[in-house]
Amino acid sequence: MDIKELLRQTFQGIKKYIKGLLTIMLINFLVLCIGLYLIGINYWGLKAFLISVFDIIPVLGSGMILLPWAIIKAATGMVQTGAYLAVLYVILVVIRFVGEPLIIGKSVGVSPLLTFTVTGISTIAFGPVGAIIGGFLVVPIKIIWSLLSGRSTTTINDDTTNNDTEV
Repeated sequence: MDIKELLRQTFQGIKKYIKGLLTIMLINFLVLCIGLYLIGINYWGLKAFLISVFDIIPVLGSGMILLPWAIIKAATGMVQTGAYLAVLYVILVVIRFVGEPLIIGKSVGVSPLLTFTVTGISTIAFGPVGAIIGGFLVVPIKIIWSLLSGRSTTTINDDTTNNDTEV
């Protein structure tokens, strides 16, 4: 395998990783829309969109908006609304921690356990920045592993290939 093919597959994998992140963002947007609507928040769609954009930031994400908002609501006497916002945040965290390795792993073509492990190790090693680069590191690790083990590296879920054979 030459360096050009290695780079092509790496960029293809990173593109799929970003697609997976956008999928998670869409799921969180839908959950936020439903949650904010049920809570009775005005302009719930716009607020859900803005919070889901912040959710791309690892570790803090939607908590940068929802947690202070919940605290302010509770402190100003709207304890029930504050509690609902905190519960909504917990739901988003669970979706993110469970869904991210599954969605990213599936879109890139690696096991969710590997995605979770690499992201966890890079977060421990590099802090919040490690949470960002951890997902991107999965792609070259998979390609290098495939090269070292002698397997074909064309298994990064290429949407253009059809591996079905008809008999």
